[in-house]
Amino acid sequence: MWARPYIGRLPTDSVPWSGFPLFAPGRDLGGVLRVLSRDPSNGAGTCLWQIPSGWAHPGGFTMAGDEQLFVLEGEFHKGDHRYRPGCYGYRPAGQTHEAMRSPGGALLLAMWDSAPDLASMPGAHQVETGEGLRFVDTGFVPAVPTPVQGPPAGIDVKILNRYPDSGGMTMLITIPPGWEESRSEHHDCVEESFKLSGGIWIVENGREQVLCAGDYFFRPPRIKHGPMRTEGGTSSLIRFSARPENHYGPVNSMPENHRGERQL
Repeated sequence: MWARPYIGRLPTDSVPWSGFPLFAPGRDLGGVLRVLSRDPSNGAGTCLWQIPSGWAHPGGFTMAGDEQLFVLEGEFHKGDHRYRPGCYGYRPAGQTHEAMRSPGGALLLAMWDSAPDLASMPGAHQVETGEGLRFVDTGFVPAVPTPVQGPPAGIDVKILNRYPDSGGMTMLITIPPGWEESRSEHHDCVEESFKLSGGIWIVENGREQVLCAGDYFFRPPRIKHGPMRTEGGTSSLIRFSARPENHYGPVNSMPENHRGERQL
């Protein structure tokens, strides 16, 4: 699920909308998608998912991989949960999904850890309904200082999910106005991010760029990024494939296929 091309900056409004079956043939949840990144080995992908007004989908299906959803605009309902902007949901692989609907439409950031499979897999273990499920209204989650050691003070996070097997996590991160990091850093894990607000100037792989609201990136391990600074502050949803650690020294080795950048 993490074997995806390096994307340093993708303005998501430049990605065309496509029907769901183009992303997952024969498995149609409805609405349209902007596919931001994709793992060709198992079909895992991160997408913007536009759900139209009046949309509904029956429950009773399972998926072969984990699902994470974050609401950017609008509102939709899944089972007993009402998702509004800032709400996050997680369902592990094999869990039965409830019926879904959206009276007024919604825009979601969807992260699927395999191609969405809308049917039970023969012989597969099915997780009991509710087991491992997470529903988080981030408006009620207190912000805490970042658990990642090393960066200048001021970064606050809201941890939405942790993955005990890998040490990875999904979080909301907020950086205050005037914050600056003068060093260059890298991680030994994948870092994936969708910028929610504001902007940040950053040098990545020796190239200057500004990440703005609506931008997306997918960094494989050991991609150098920094220095960086934000004048007005910024917030992002970030996902790490393993426990993140900041390394400020040189990169000793980098896989050849990560030296260049591929845009979708």
